[in-house]
Amino acid sequence: MLLKPKGIVRTPLLLATVALVVHACERLSEEPTSLSVVEVIDLQRPALVGPKNGRIVTTISGLISLRWRKVVHATGYQTEVSYDPQLRNLVYTIQSDTNAVLVAIERGRTYYWRTRSTIRPHFNSEWSETWTFRVLAEGTTDPN
Repeated sequence: MLLKPKGIVRTPLLLATVALVVHACERLSEEPTSLSVVEVIDLQRPALVGPKNGRIVTTISGLISLRWRKVVHATGYQTEVSYDPQLRNLVYTIQSDTNAVLVAIERGRTYYWRTRSTIRPHFNSEWSETWTFRVLAEGTTDPN
């Protein structure tokens, strides 16, 4: 049985963290049918950039920039910030189309954060590592 390509349909589909592009094909016979040839796109989890894990940070504005490397094929990112290492009680859940977000923080607190890549609203990579940083309390000096 011979198959010939009938045209290419580029519709991204996701199974867990893998995107698929389906190519439609048709038999040379009179009966139309299709065969799926799959191109796999692996949606990587982001690599965090800063603030560096375990870092003590200072801020005058009360804002901290959370940054990570861009992920190929990602159309957005979801970031979670918490006071607890398991990220059970979230302080922030942020949807973003850039690889950095600004968050308002309280001085004297320790924060835990992670991010993941997204393609469309409900197709996500695995979470990045969870990193932590501590913000100096007002009136204290950096011990580093």
